[in-house]
Amino acid sequence: MAILTKSAGRVSRYLTFVVMSLGLLLASSALTSCEDDDPYGYGDDWYLTGTWANVQDYSETYTFYYDGTGYWQTYDGDYLEFDYYCEGGSIYFTFYPDYGPSYGMNCGVAYNGGSSLIITYPPGNGWGYTSVSYIRVS
Repeated sequence: MAILTKSAGRVSRYLTFVVMSLGLLLASSALTSCEDDDPYGYGDDWYLTGTWANVQDYSETYTFYYDGTGYWQTYDGDYLEFDYYCEGGSIYFTFYPDYGPSYGMNCGVAYNGGSSLIITYPPGNGWGYTSVSYIRVS
């Protein structure tokens, strides 16, 4: 009888250990999955707000919303919606043209927290990197 009691005690301790381990595993996975709601997987994203006009050509503007969406437009009717997020000195765009597939663009960004913004576009059309200054207009 003593042998059965010893075996039952070991099984009981083993089952308790397994149940506690599974509980801890489930709790830790639940906490880490809800830790941040960042769709891009970065914890230190930041966002812009307002409308920003190109200093060299006021007809080109970006309108940024704090939820990571926005649109680019010109006074002659060009319009393009986008999603974006900023991380450190980078701004990552996903543009959604009316005709054709969406596309991404990774740019540099310098923002002083006030009224000036500089976006550095990647090389395109053989021009190399291009930096454009924007001023906040609303």
